[in-house]
Amino acid sequence: MNYPSITQKYTALPVPLEKALAWLRIPEFYMGDNDLVEDLIKSAADYIEERCNLSLGISTYEWEADCLPGVIPDTFYVQEVLSISGLNSSGSTLVENTNYRLVRTGKRGRMIKWAEGYRSTYSGFTVTFTAGFKEDEIPPRLLMAMRALISEWYDNRGNLTQEKKTFVDNLLALDTIGYAG
Repeated sequence: MNYPSITQKYTALPVPLEKALAWLRIPEFYMGDNDLVEDLIKSAADYIEERCNLSLGISTYEWEADCLPGVIPDTFYVQEVLSISGLNSSGSTLVENTNYRLVRTGKRGRMIKWAEGYRSTYSGFTVTFTAGFKEDEIPPRLLMAMRALISEWYDNRGNLTQEKKTFVDNLLALDTIGYAG
């Protein structure tokens, strides 16, 4: 099974800097930590996206599908199918733009279905679509997770007590490989 790959990640911060500064109770006129807070927003977003397998902003994906209709695998909150192209029997690529619809498959998933009565003779489809959350539509539980991560990482930069992880430990936790002993 082929999985979609991201071709263009969203560029705006999923949480505005002003909102994160308010979460941290940093006055707007104090600009000394703005770069740090922006980095924390990006790091918290990356952490949540990796753990939850979703995009906190609208990103563009490409999926090489063997056949359609089919469920878009491992990508959640699909917003729109931009295009579907397929190979015909002579190997020519043709674009399908009007003969499909997007159907919900549970709370997070989506399926591409052909329009009623349509039968495609193509194979080897390439599906380009967008997925993620539109601005101001991130669920409250994910915003709360971002707020908690940003606050924890801001408040505990280099806390060296033994019972707490340091700022660096938290940043590297996803990439840490345990050793077999």
